[in-house]
Amino acid sequence: MQETIDTRPRAAVYSWCKTKRDKRAIEWLYTFCIINGLWPTFYLDKSIPTEGQPPAWTRLCQDVDAGKYAVVLSWPEAQGMTEWCQARGVRFAQVDPFEFARSMKDSAYLR
Repeated sequence: MQETIDTRPRAAVYSWCKTKRDKRAIEWLYTFCIINGLWPTFYLDKSIPTEGQPPAWTRLCQDVDAGKYAVVLSWPEAQGMTEWCQARGVRFAQVDPFEFARSMKDSAYLR
C-alpha cells in the first residue's frame, strides 16, 4: 500500500476559545483553511491574552521560527504580526470567520 503525502501548504492558526461563539469561529476558520487548500494546525488559548505571551502564542512563534509553516492566520487581530511574519518569510492574514461565514451563505459551494 502506497502512502499518500499531503502537499498542501501548512498553516498555523491562532485564536482563543473561551465561549461558544469562539468555538463557532474556530469551526469557520477550519472551513476557510480547507476551502483555500491549507493544512491547518490550531494554536488555541482558553483566555484572552492580556500581558505577556500565552502558552499557545509562544508555541506558535517558536514553530514559525523553526520554519514549520508557510502561512499564519489569526482571529482576532494580532498586532505586529504582519511585520513579524514578513521578517521570517511567512505569509500572514487576519481572517474574520463570521464575515467569511456570511459570504458562504449565498455560495454555490454550500448548495
